[in-house]
Amino acid sequence: AVGVAGAIGGAIMGIERFTHDVIDMRNELADTATRAGSTAQTIQTLSLAAEGTGLNLGDVSKGLERIPKLMLDADHGLSTATRAFDDLGISIYDSEGKLRDTDPVFRDIVKRLGQYESATERAAHASDIFGQRAGGRMVQAIGQAADQFENLDYFANRWGVSTAPEALAQADRMQREFAALGLTWRGAKDDLADLLIESEGLKGAA
Repeated sequence: AVGVAGAIGGAIMGIERFTHDVIDMRNELADTATRAGSTAQTIQTLSLAAEGTGLNLGDVSKGLERIPKLMLDADHGLSTATRAFDDLGISIYDSEGKLRDTDPVFRDIVKRLGQYESATERAAHASDIFGQRAGGRMVQAIGQAADQFENLDYFANRWGVSTAPEALAQADRMQREFAALGLTWRGAKDDLADLLIESEGLKGAA
């Protein structure tokens, strides 16, 4: 019984290890995208850009998560927020006068920053949009070339984890299923322990 239980446990752990990294990555992308009002694909590209320069997603995600609030402040007429977008020549409104989604606004920001030849200007504008600390890290991550982010986006889309809605939903579902499976396995080990203790007790009584 112990051998069978051990084999089952080992198989469960093997399956979990095999898929755990992908599931965690998909969920991290989805969670960050939700907080930033962006897409998982953009978050994955940003993560790739960050890791390629010695940073990680956490180093730059706070800057991206700042954009929705900054857009809302600009919409309400806050001068510092309005100026941050105006200085870059970026509109936060669509053709119907409604607030645009964060994702295309962020991509416009990336393109515009890449067009500055002056590193000082690039850093200053990035600081206005993303915040002082995150702005510098964002500039480090996205580089100086206007097309660099687009190239990374293509690579991430081609070779990265799937960010399709069904894949993200599957990752969320599997994470919950693994949690339930872990709970079931712990219950099985508890039952087995009781069985062994009872067996040893019977042997002692004999």
